Amino acid sequence: MVTVHGSGFRASKMWPRKLDGTFDIPAITDHVLALVEQEMSRPTPELVVPVGVPATASGLHVVYLAGVQLGVVDPHSKPEALVEPVMHQKVRDRIEAHLLRGGLTDRDMRAVGDAAGLFVSTPNKMDFDPFEPINDRILTVLAIGKTAEGAVERRYVLILDHRGTEIDLADPAGGGLTVVTPRKLAHVSRIVS
Repeated sequence: MVTVHGSGFRASKMWPRKLDGTFDIPAITDHVLALVEQEMSRPTPELVVPVGVPATASGLHVVYLAGVQLGVVDPHSKPEALVEPVMHQKVRDRIEAHLLRGGLTDRDMRAVGDAAGLFVSTPNKMDFDPFEPINDRILTVLAIGKTAEGAVERRYVLILDHRGTEIDLADPAGGGLTVVTPRKLAHVSRIVS
């Protein structure tokens, strides 16, 4: 059995072995090429990553940037607009308070993601390399920290791409769109989603 997985609805297909023991290679090749053509024709928005956002607001900004990258959030909207659709006033109030002090928690980011049509989760087990892309529909957010005035200031970054020894990051509370090495990133991060 040969299985080709695609990211779209009904894009995955399977081919059983023929009676003579071979596979229908032309059909498999045509399907793979069609998936590649479909992927190449998909419009990719220009991702504008802000610079110098307060660390407390970085969680909201990376959820927004992930939504733009995945085509779920309008790139012309503002990150703050993701808080408005959160259904419960108490949760909205908590998120708005955390945006001013302490930063968003994983629970806050899940609530904002749910309201935006995104699924935000934290893995229970780290049995994978967090710097390697899982697929084109799953993006990784990392919590990173630096020491500031005797305390650790936590901020969130979004992994956009990983090419060999370079990782492209959206770091709104840092340098915006930056490139780092996996080794450097491993020393300051923990995986969030």
